Amino acid sequence: MREYSSPASVEIPSSASLTDVLYERAASDPGRVVMRRRSAAGGAGWQAVTARQFADDVTALAKGLIAAGIAAGDRVALMSRTRYEWTIIDYAIWAAGATTVPIYETSSAEQVEWILTDSEAHALIVETPAHLQTAAKPLAAAPEVGRVWVIEDGATAGADLTVPDRPVPVEPLSALATAGADVTGEQVDQRRTSRNTADLATIIYTSGTTGRPKGCKLSHGNLLADVRNVLHGPLAAIFEAPGASTLLFLPLAHSFARIIQVGCVESGVVLGHAPSVARLLPDLTSFQPTFILAVPRVFEKVYNGAEQQASGSPVKSRQAARRGGRPGQLRGVRRCRAGGTARSFLPRRRDHRP
Repeated sequence: MREYSSPASVEIPSSASLTDVLYERAASDPGRVVMRRRSAAGGAGWQAVTARQFADDVTALAKGLIAAGIAAGDRVALMSRTRYEWTIIDYAIWAAGATTVPIYETSSAEQVEWILTDSEAHALIVETPAHLQTAAKPLAAAPEVGRVWVIEDGATAGADLTVPDRPVPVEPLSALATAGADVTGEQVDQRRTSRNTADLATIIYTSGTTGRPKGCKLSHGNLLADVRNVLHGPLAAIFEAPGASTLLFLPLAHSFARIIQVGCVESGVVLGHAPSVARLLPDLTSFQPTFILAVPRVFEKVYNGAEQQASGSPVKSRQAARRGGRPGQLRGVRRCRAGGTARSFLPRRRDHRP
């Protein structure tokens, strides 16, 4: 077997952790826009989030986790679609010194039970009442899960889940931030700076090829080494471009999506979140990212969606009739690769080969 290796472009200090950069940027450049989140009204608009706002949101939830009894090294499971709150919760868990355990939002009750028990999770955060319902039965087999929070306000009324032998409190995520009012910023700083490259940051469960999902343990150092070497290597041009922004639509339970998220926070690229590939085309139109990163199947879906949309266009139908082709036939549409720019969805000239 042949083995190839190359020296790292960036060495990661042993004292580094994933939360360092967001607090450093909040102190040095607090007004810089680092994210854009969907408008509160739920429309097509996007609201800017500054470095200071991002750090404040992370700190508020980190305080709540500490107040709720989450200790350094504890595992906190997170079941949600890709959204702004996912990133806030992820970094808040790290700021509290704990470990994030992502669960795909499409997971079955059996899969949720396995991940909660195998990871020895101490708390669970879900997005919707449907996710809460999926997780309700598995909690009976996960005795260490003592608290549950729901991201969407109004999804719960503070009622407890009835689990054999014990009640499990269920609260909205907003209550978690309120609960940390008595925890000081110094306590959060102490907790997060106690973490370093050797400490566990996340356990990502892969589908694997046989048997149950396997938990892959990744440290702060693992993620930082991957991201910083990419940022200073093959993807430097797109991440360092003026005004760089990207729209993240892969599920954040996926390792690649996590790398994109951490890469944007590390580099200061403006990050947006899209919860569904089904709405990807209108989301790309409204957000207008300078580049997008994804797996090939996503670009195939975008290509097929554009082709179907074109097939329903009367203009395309008339053009196709004049050319002798079928309606909706997009000759030479460029199929974008992972790492391509948003502008890669432009058609080529008809005299070019596809």
